[in-house]
Parts: sequence; structure tokens; C-alpha cells
Amino acid sequence: MTRQLDLLTDLPRGQQLQALRRIKLDSWKVGKASVSGAIQKSVLRAIDDHDGGRGSWATQETLADELGISRASIGRAIAALIDQDLITKERKNNWSPNTHRINWTALHQLDASTATCDASRPLRDSGRLPHDEFRNASETKIETPSPEWAGVVEMLKRWGCRSAAVAVEAARQRGWSADYVRELFIDIGGDGDAEHWQPGALANVLTGKTPPPFDEHEAAQRAADRIDGPARREADEIRESVRRDGQSRGVAEFIIEGLTFRKLAAVDLDRFATNAEQAAAVRLEELDRERSEKPSQKIDEAEGKPSRSVNARSGSAPSVIDESRNRERGSVSHTGRQRQDATNLSHARTQNRGLFQRIPSGNRGTRAFDRKRAELFDALAD
Repeated sequence: MTRQLDLLTDLPRGQQLQALRRIKLDSWKVGKASVSGAIQKSVLRAIDDHDGGRGSWATQETLADELGISRASIGRAIAALIDQDLITKERKNNWSPNTHRINWTALHQLDASTATCDASRPLRDSGRLPHDEFRNASETKIETPSPEWAGVVEMLKRWGCRSAAVAVEAARQRGWSADYVRELFIDIGGDGDAEHWQPGALANVLTGKTPPPFDEHEAAQRAADRIDGPARREADEIRESVRRDGQSRGVAEFIIEGLTFRKLAAVDLDRFATNAEQAAAVRLEELDRERSEKPSQKIDEAEGKPSRSVNARSGSAPSVIDESRNRERGSVSHTGRQRQDATNLSHARTQNRGLFQRIPSGNRGTRAFDRKRAELFDALAD
């Protein structure tokens, strides 16, 4: 598609900037999505900043980083500007990047038509000019945002941001979310030390004068860390307390991890448990079930029921052993040994009874004692 010649390229730079500043763009539909006029104007200004006389070589990634807008929004804005014949798109060869140039003729015509429409409006009795009416209508629209954005505006006003409504509206037109604006507010110094709070710095970020310090993805991560930070620290303290416990010394690692998961679950912090701690908790539950089943097996053995045993060395199948018969045989053999020992003991007492008789009173000399002692030793030696 051929583009018209740019007849106003040689105009003074001041007139070009005036036309670029006064232009008003409406939302434009690109495919199934749409792009706002504020984003189109921001992209148009960025292309003009990168124009070195032969067009802008800036890529969509570069423009997205400078403006703090997603790459998809930059692509839709460029497509909308091309459809409105406000910029041209050229490419010398397949390996060269796209070159964009502003069509100052179309831009000047659009600016002139906007000025004509504003001048055709009748004056009011109050003496206000048409641009005052447009400004008041814009301010009325800004002062009645959605409840979510109204909360953001009130928050900024409480912290002394005089241009809160205008700055928030500019951020909303750029496609930012209210949560993203809150995170920027906290990062720049709001909701903290009042001495380091700079409302002008936040207003510059929201209006696009300065780039934001981080994107929306990082803002979501910061919000999640701030909400889950205290709970995560408590989970780490519980984990350290389990390892410092004296009962954990010399214990297998999976037992420590399983106990850690149980303590975390007791205070509703199991969402911070690691995969190893969850697996160890499952293993501990299996061990607890095995221990709970062992007492029932002992009760069955006490009632005389046959129990099964496994030969661990040979790996053979379990064999049935009648424990009641084994206990009976053991008791019989034990009783027989007791009777035999009792018989031998009584015979020994009868045989050696004469050795322990009292020595006669007439033979109480040393020789009599020595003789009896020798007989006693001989009897014990046999």
C-alpha cells in the first residue's frame, strides 16, 4: 500500500512537537483486541525520540522496556498507527529491522481537524472556552473511577500526592492494574517512612515520565512474598527447632523430615513443606501402621493360633509352626530336668550327711578339725 508524501517534514521542530503534543487519539481495534489512545500516543512519541532523520530503528522490545508496556500492547499500537496512516513501515531486505517514520502530514491534518471540532462548539454563558469544557469533563471522568481505582486514589491522596487522580488515570490508560500501582507506591516509599516518601517520583512513574523500577510480574511476586513472608519464616523456625531437638540426634533423616511435616501440618503450614518432607511423612505413616498391626499378632500367638515365620537367609516361603506344642514340649523337658536335679541333690545330702556331723567334745583339738576338713574336701572333689 503506497503512502502519501510527507509534505510537512521540513516544518520547524517546534511545530512538529506542538502537533505531536496536541493530537488526540481514540481507542483502535486491532483484530479481536483494542489499544487505547494514550498508548498509541506514547508509542508515537517514542518513535519520534528514536528518529535520527532516517526513521526509527527501535524494536518492539526496546519500546516496551522504555515505556513499561507489554510487547503485545506495543505491537497493537504500531499496527493501529499504521492503519491510521500516522506512521510508515519500511524494510529494505529480509535481514534488516523495520523502520518507522512519522507521517507529519497526516498528523497535522488530524490535529487541525481536532482543533476545528473544538472551535465549532458553542460558547457557554459562563465564559469558559471549549477546551475548558473538555478539561472539566475529563476531570469529572477521572474523579469517578471504579471502586478499586477509587481506593488507590484515596490512598495516594492520604499520603500527600496532589495529582493522585490524574496520575492514577494515566496509569489506568496505560493498561496497568491497581495492584501494580500499589506495589509501585510501596516500593517508592509509601506506606513506610514518611521522610523517604516522594509523591512526585510516583506521579512521574504513573504518568510515564520515568520508567517503572519493575514490571507487573515482579510486582505479583513481591505481593506474594509480603503476604506469605511471616508464615514462611515461622515454618523455617519449626524446621530448625525439630533439628535442634536432642531426640533428633542419631535419628534417620527421613524421620526428622516426617516429624517436621507433622508439626507444620499441625499449625496449617504444610503448604511450605518440601517434597522430601511430604514423602517422609508418608513413609512414617506406613511404619506406624506396621507397628499398630504387631500387637494384634502377639495376641493371636498367646491364644494358641499358629504364627508364620520367614527364613530370611534362604528366602523360602513362610512355614506354619505350632507354638502351643513347642511350649508344651519345653515345659515337659524343663520339669524332667528339675526332678532329676532334685533327686541328685537329695542323694548328695544323704551321702555327705556324716561329714557335717558335730565333732565329739573329747576330740576338739586341731587334729580333729584338720581331719574333718580333709574328708570334706575329698567328698566335694568326688
